[in-house]
Amino acid sequence: MHFDCTALARYEETKQKVESEAEYTMEQVCSSRTMGIDYDDFLATQYAKEGEWLYGMDGDYLDYIYTRSMGYDLQSIMHYSGAQGAVPGGRHVLRKWKKTYSQTDRPPAEATPENSDEIQYNWIPSPLDTGAVKQLYPW
Repeated sequence: MHFDCTALARYEETKQKVESEAEYTMEQVCSSRTMGIDYDDFLATQYAKEGEWLYGMDGDYLDYIYTRSMGYDLQSIMHYSGAQGAVPGGRHVLRKWKKTYSQTDRPPAEATPENSDEIQYNWIPSPLDTGAVKQLYPW
C-alpha cells in the first residue's frame, strides 16, 4: 500500500503552517495519528500506520491496542478508496502496489499507474467484516 500525503486536501495549507511554526516536519505530521489534529484536523491522522500515545479522559497516557486484528483487508467496507480525502480531481491518496514487497525488497518511492492500482470504494462488506461483526455480536 502506498500513502501519498501530498495528495491530501489542504496539504499545502498545512505545510505552510508547519513550516512557519518550525516545530515539526511534514514527514512527522503525515505519519502521526495525532499531530494532524493540531493542524485543523489535517486528514493524515486517518491514514497513519504508527501507533502513538494519546491522552485519556483522566489525563493518563493511553496506547493504541489492537485486540482483534485479522490482517489487512483491502476488500473491507471500512477501507478508504484511494480518492478519499484527496484534492478533487487530483492524485489518489492511497494506491495498491501491483507487486508484493518484503522488508528487503522495498517498493518504489513513487506510485505510478505502471506499478500500482487505484483503490475503489467497497460497497459490500467483506467476509472478514461480517466475521468481525459476528464475533462481537454473536447471534
